Order: sequence, then C-alpha cells, then structure tokens
Amino acid sequence: MIILSIDHGTRKLGLAVSDETGFIAAPLPTLRVKNQKEAIEGITQIADDVRAEMLIIGLPSGWEGKDSEQTTLVKDFAEMVKKATGLDYKFWDESYSSKQAEFGARGRKRANSDSEAARIILQEYLDWQREKPE
Repeated sequence: MIILSIDHGTRKLGLAVSDETGFIAAPLPTLRVKNQKEAIEGITQIADDVRAEMLIIGLPSGWEGKDSEQTTLVKDFAEMVKKATGLDYKFWDESYSSKQAEFGARGRKRANSDSEAARIILQEYLDWQREKPE
C-alpha cells in the first residue's frame, strides 16, 4: 500500500511517500502554495501521481493534550483533503519531527526540511505498523 504523508504548513507542505511494501519512506519536493485551495489541488494531484492509497498527516499536539489552534487547523485541513482525494487518513504525532528534520546528523541545516519532517512522520508510522502486535 502506497501512503502519502503530509506535514502541514500554511505556505509550505512537506510531503513524503512510502514504497509499495510499506517499508521505506522517501521525501518528495516541498509543495509551496499561496492558499488552502492551491494546497488541496496540489495534494490531490500528487496523491494521484504517486497512486496513494492512504494519507498520514502530521498532527501537532497541543499543550497538556488539548487541541491548539494549529491542531484544529490541521484537522479541518485533513477533512478537506479527504473530501478532495477520497483517501482515508490517519494522524500521527508530529512532535519534534520538524526540529529533527531541520538539522542533519552533523548539525547542518537541511534544505528540504519540510518534506524531511513528512518523511520522519511517515517512517515512524511505517515502523510502528510493522512492529505492532497482531
């Protein structure tokens, strides 16, 4: 199953895709958009291009487990993407993925950190899927 991962931002969306076996996540080019309509159209096209069968969407955690403004934004966005693509989605906690993505193992800033964050989110999900008890 091919899964498309999204790290939501208002102007940039990080994207990553899994291989068909669900073993490895790879970053895609960051999607730069001017508005939400453009974001939905871009994701719909990319999901179609990669033949995605499901979405993983990074969800920011709010303070003390309560939804923040950004959490609500992402949840609303996820519903719009589902309506446009027809694909089901799951949320995955994106805590620390952006910080982890921003700097490489040697402390150098990465150029494509938004999509690297989406890759980290997706890889964590794929690893969890493989390791969870049946």
